[in-house]
Amino acid sequence: MAAALLQRGRWPSENVVLRQDGSGWAIVALPGAIGSTFASVSCRAVDDCLVVGDPLDVQLGADGPRWVLAPSGAHADTADETVDCVAEGCLRVRGSGSWWWDGTAWGPRVELP
Repeated sequence: MAAALLQRGRWPSENVVLRQDGSGWAIVALPGAIGSTFASVSCRAVDDCLVVGDPLDVQLGADGPRWVLAPSGAHADTADETVDCVAEGCLRVRGSGSWWWDGTAWGPRVELP
């Protein structure tokens, strides 16, 4: 599986999460009606991706998508936020702060040197 973000250009514009399984791309049906602004996506494994958003993130797992509360102080509606994952977890960086995702929850903010 791969994941991507797309911003549809119609008015009003909307952010869309895409997932690739096999030969094509499909829009991910997000759980519930809560909206979020998305900034970045990265995957820990073929069946575990994390889309960072504001005020909610989306974890794309083997059982489908689920909402995750973004860490306090992280605002993905700005261009200076990113997430990068490795098998052990994901590092989210915004400005001088960072947060670690262990696969189930965000850790506390850690200041960057």
